[in-house]
Amino acid sequence: MSTQDIVPRPEEHTELSRRTWSATISQRDGRRAGVILLAAEGCSRVK
Repeated sequence: MSTQDIVPRPEEHTELSRRTWSATISQRDGRRAGVILLAAEGCSRVK
């Protein structure tokens, strides 16, 4: 399986960070934003 690096632009990173802490969006969307940020940092579930 091939992998592709996730590299958000600065404005995307800012928006994803905002979504992880927002009290007005769904928990699902907040978790999804957090997962994307972790993947961008190189974290992986696969070992």
